[in-house]
Amino acid sequence: MRYILRVKNIGLLLAFLLIIPLVSAETDTPSLIGTWQIDHHERDSETSDYKESFFNETDISRYVIETQTDQIFEGYKEVEPKSLTNHSVEHEGFTGVITDDGMHAYIQQHEEGITIVDIKGTDSLTLYNLVELDLHGDDNAGASRISLVRVNATS
Repeated sequence: MRYILRVKNIGLLLAFLLIIPLVSAETDTPSLIGTWQIDHHERDSETSDYKESFFNETDISRYVIETQTDQIFEGYKEVEPKSLTNHSVEHEGFTGVITDDGMHAYIQQHEEGITIVDIKGTDSLTLYNLVELDLHGDDNAGASRISLVRVNATS
């Protein structure tokens, strides 16, 4: 009888120890701080046909996330229009929020539009952009998909 009680107690203890981590597990908010390089970019808009490009073939040179407090982050994207002769680099700021599950984020670009983000891992993001204006501020509604890889993580 004592043996059966001991086995029951050990079984209850093991069950309790296995359940505690499941109940108390919280989703960690991923850190997105760092420099992100474009790996793949595809887009289509009101005034242009579908276009696919890779690193160094797009006007957007990189995304930089400078600060993050809990789920809120801020940064900018660098735009270097290859079609312009002066090749001046412009920064467009953005502010974003990471979802509670840590799998997605939403970005409000300060000048262009809204971005939905899939967080694919610690060093991989996919951005889905919905824009009304092009890089020059002209009406040009469209959408794009950008795959990013982190090239520099800073804290």
